[in-house]
Amino acid sequence: MFRVVICDDNNSFAEYEKELLLTSFDKGCLEATICNSGEDLLNSDLKKIDLIILDYEMDGLNGFETSERITDRLPHIPIVFSTVYIDLSCEGYKYHGFRFLVKQSKSFVADLIESVQSAMKQKKKYESKMRMIHFTTGNYNVNTDDIIYLETHDHYVDICFIDREKIEIRKIRSKADEIIKEIDNDSIVLIRKGVGVNFNYITKLNDVGRIRLSALNKTIKEFVVADNYLKEFRKAFLNHFGDISQ
Repeated sequence: MFRVVICDDNNSFAEYEKELLLTSFDKGCLEATICNSGEDLLNSDLKKIDLIILDYEMDGLNGFETSERITDRLPHIPIVFSTVYIDLSCEGYKYHGFRFLVKQSKSFVADLIESVQSAMKQKKKYESKMRMIHFTTGNYNVNTDDIIYLETHDHYVDICFIDREKIEIRKIRSKADEIIKEIDNDSIVLIRKGVGVNFNYITKLNDVGRIRLSALNKTIKEFVVADNYLKEFRKAFLNHFGDISQ
């Protein structure tokens, strides 16, 4: 079951979107519910949501403010912004918008359906990244997209990852480069011998290679990319995510 939440303080339009979705997909494959404010959405069980369709202009928290709080907790939930303000589209993508839909557009219905279909494909891809990791404390299923960094200490590697809106750090007896090769996630790269990071959690990268990793609305760790890794790291990072240098 693919679970969609429509968040819009215009309940009649939210009901319209819900009806579009329920009639456009096979019965039983999609569930759509409605929240009428960002606050209500944030108080819901976000872990059970596969896609959020989020209005921009709402009483209380607007769409961007709501999105920011969601991605701080669960960065992998795709968010589709739906609004009448076409000039907000560029800003919307700064808030990690999966898609940006303009309500009055002639292509709105087709764009909405395409957004849901793409999010369904992304969910399958995300689920394909689950890996059983043999930590010293026992075996544990981890999605490699949730890994923030790996750091070697003696013969062990600390793996820092998000688990149910919490930060976990667990040890594995291995080498960082071997783990990165095994989990096979293009977002995770070595920045020096024995240390790997996930591009998706980098919130600051300066010219000398100091990076900040953040998740769940807080700074997790800072590293410096080794000089002999810096050129290739910056090239790969910019290709992956764009420039956020400060």
